[in-house]
Amino acid sequence: MSTMKKKIAAGGLALILATAAVGAFAKGGQENGDKGERRGNVNLDYIYTELALSEEQQADVNAVLEAFRDQTREDMKAAMEEFRDAEERPSREEMAEIREAHRAELLASLTDELNTVLTADQAEDLVTYIDAHSQGGPRGPQGDRAKNSSDDES
Repeated sequence: MSTMKKKIAAGGLALILATAAVGAFAKGGQENGDKGERRGNVNLDYIYTELALSEEQQADVNAVLEAFRDQTREDMKAAMEEFRDAEERPSREEMAEIREAHRAELLASLTDELNTVLTADQAEDLVTYIDAHSQGGPRGPQGDRAKNSSDDES
């Protein structure tokens, strides 16, 4: 039972972290203007131009992203409650595994939703762009820090 609670708590925290990364992009292009990317926000104008999306497609994508962000916020709130109530905390290694699994699930879900308004190639390219530009933050991607610290030890 404690292992199950531990996994639930880890899953909740991983969902929160992954949701924050994926959800940060939803309004990035519209609010940033000429500034482009800023801490977790993605300049969607650039990728829309690269994908040659019509204004109608852009509006459809924005609606999908907005709905996706709202849903992930709700999921994040629920996961945060579970995490606060958990008795045990997962190890860093367990958290990394769970975080990566949840991130992959979120990206797959977003791709599925975008497939309803874009071609499969456009949806894949957009999700790849969003993932590449929303994983960072002030200290860079999580995976790079972990790899760099283990490389230093070798």
